[in-house]
Amino acid sequence: MRAVIMGVYERYAPIITKRVKVQHLLRNQKRSSSGPDNLPYWFWKSFAIELAPIVTEIFNMSLKTSKVPQKWKSANLLPLPKESPLNSCNQLRPISLTDIIMRLFEKCVYKSEIEPITRNNIGPDQFAYKKGHNSTMALIKSQHQWLEWLDKNANYVRVLSFDFSKAFDSVPHDLLFEKVKKLPINPYVVNWLISFLENRIQRVMVDGMVTEYLYINRGVPQGTVLGPVLFSIMVDDIKTADPSNALVKFADDLTLGVPGNESGDTSRSEAACLQDWAEENRMPLNLEKNVRNGCSQTHLCSFARAYPFN
Repeated sequence: MRAVIMGVYERYAPIITKRVKVQHLLRNQKRSSSGPDNLPYWFWKSFAIELAPIVTEIFNMSLKTSKVPQKWKSANLLPLPKESPLNSCNQLRPISLTDIIMRLFEKCVYKSEIEPITRNNIGPDQFAYKKGHNSTMALIKSQHQWLEWLDKNANYVRVLSFDFSKAFDSVPHDLLFEKVKKLPINPYVVNWLISFLENRIQRVMVDGMVTEYLYINRGVPQGTVLGPVLFSIMVDDIKTADPSNALVKFADDLTLGVPGNESGDTSRSEAACLQDWAEENRMPLNLEKNVRNGCSQTHLCSFARAYPFN
């Protein structure tokens, strides 16, 4: 899978010490659960001064060789309920609990190498996993657009909500890597990201019981630092077929607004376009969670009634 040709001299390899103070990260490590290595947070926090030079050297060597230590690619999988009452395993969200040191490493790579790139390359229609963005902003953005259409020449607005089936677990690595390579990310880091996802192993932990490790060959791990941003890159090229329509994303939740009048609307073609994307990218939609709604001048949608603009 190592498909990126370096084409750069070694002096351009990313060096963590130039951008991130590892000692500061270790010393300010917050209380959190340990991963498969069972090293507690206070270990890294208490010995930050002694460990910082060693940890920095390991981080730098990993980036220079574009290889993530195999031991750091293991995770304890905690199945957490997404809703209550719990009636099915499909209602569980798998959260990967990785080693604390790997989470710190991811944070270093994200802050120094990835966030500066994705800040300007992830579309404004994505409101999750971005600094200064949240679900409230996504709702306000949607409402503002819908009401603007109604104030102009639309008779109604058709609202379609889509959700992927096991979105994070379904991401195909080969397609994701092709999209990552299109971004202006340092080639060393691109290859490092490939290594980050290759040959991952995980085991399930429930009520003190632990399963054997299994290899994972698709998906991005929830609970990690880089998993969410990689998912955002994967779905970034989902766009409306008609630029006059509006799409708002919050992680894997997609809300599509389509204005309509006496001659109808383009909601069917938009839904077909999204279905085509899902099939081409091997990420099936969850048909049970797809919802159709709408609002008009006389019948505003529930959100617009609850949060009216003055």
